[in-house]
Amino acid sequence: MQLFRYSTSIYGGSDVLIGASWDLLKWFVLAGAVAIVLHAAIKAVTVAAGRSGIAIWPRRVRETERTTAVG
Repeated sequence: MQLFRYSTSIYGGSDVLIGASWDLLKWFVLAGAVAIVLHAAIKAVTVAAGRSGIAIWPRRVRETERTTAVG
């Protein structure tokens, strides 16, 4: 499988990159799907841990929450 397509330049004998192979498309789609599934799994774990009271990452407090909080 050839990853990149080259052609000869009209001004000289040097090779010019034309594009990438269409065979790579399925790998990029697969990598995108894996990234989406992995992000969803990590998000589900952190939300579930947050509901159980386990602090994985400290909660960020916005400036408006600091000024309006009474107590």
